[in-house]
Amino acid sequence: MSTSQVSETEARPQPGGAWVLLACLLLLVVSLAAAQLLASSGRDYRTGDQLVIEARGPRDAFSQLARSGVRGRVVVVLAERSRADERHDVLPVVRWPGAGDEAAPVNGYDYVTALIASGIAREVAIVLPDDEWTRVSGLLAQRPDIRPHDGRLLLRLHGTTVSFSRLIDLPARTEPVVVSVAAGMESRFDTSMLSRVTSPESADVVIRERSR
Repeated sequence: MSTSQVSETEARPQPGGAWVLLACLLLLVVSLAAAQLLASSGRDYRTGDQLVIEARGPRDAFSQLARSGVRGRVVVVLAERSRADERHDVLPVVRWPGAGDEAAPVNGYDYVTALIASGIAREVAIVLPDDEWTRVSGLLAQRPDIRPHDGRLLLRLHGTTVSFSRLIDLPARTEPVVVSVAAGMESRFDTSMLSRVTSPESADVVIRERSR
């Protein structure tokens, strides 16, 4: 074989080279799609006996909690005024999913009712920052179905007790609870009290919503 023939052979594209390139491109596309999926949803991991769920908003928080198999629990929700039904200027419990409505919630007040409707929560404790308590509790106290008890305001919703309180008035539990912390809320509460409520001794499941 002449030198020119060898050069032409080396320069000619090898069979299957295009397929290798295509496979690499497909792998890149799949990797980017997977990265985007991970970015749009949270993750969960365990720290000892505690399950920690990192969620991107109420919808993702509810979906991950539902998949975890948690049922019939006391759920403590650390929320703020933005978790209100704007029509009534009160907190999340006035809306109930319609018949056959199995969609995950998209708003804060849907989140709480979905916890009840799905059987995840047998009791919900909504905890407000101190700087919002006076105004919001005053609005809640005007409802005829609200009754005060030990610094909290209690409401029965579809057979489930829903309470509203400050963190300092949250009663101690004899069982581990599920704690759900709305995005941006950790800085709104006393650090030592928040650490106590979310510790493995107090909570075996902690949901932390991240800002979008």
